[in-house]
Amino acid sequence: MKKALITSGFVAACLSAIVLTIFKPKRQNRNLIRTT
Repeated sequence: MKKALITSGFVAACLSAIVLTIFKPKRQNRNLIRTT
């Protein structure tokens, strides 16, 4: 059970990190375009 919980938590962390890396740059680029 512990191993399953750790693996599921690790997968969730990886997915959240991927989502952040995909969405954060887009927001920054939009802000840069607006300022310029």
